[in-house]
Amino acid sequence: MIEKPKYEYDIKEKSVEFSIRLLKYLDQKVEKRKILYPLIDQLVRAGTSVGANIHEAQSSQSVKEMMRYYRIALKSANESNYWFILLENMVEKEEILMELKKELNTLRNILEKS
Repeated sequence: MIEKPKYEYDIKEKSVEFSIRLLKYLDQKVEKRKILYPLIDQLVRAGTSVGANIHEAQSSQSVKEMMRYYRIALKSANESNYWFILLENMVEKEEILMELKKELNTLRNILEKS
């Protein structure tokens, strides 16, 4: 059996990796302060929604339906960017936070071109 090569811009794979890294970062690295709870909750919802909608698009029955899920994923990515901006101003900036934001922007760029 021939194994498919992993492409650099496999959006489905990238979205899973982003979601896992985001969840781990928010769970392990962000200080648990009451003021941050709603922000973290919104970032978890919006950030993981990007990948969920990309995955849903993969089983679409038409190109129109697939594009609708990609547009929803892009909206979630844009919303996630907003929550990242707030988080950046509320916590100490760590390299992983900057990496996550960069990954999100990569996903946004791919979705915008789709």
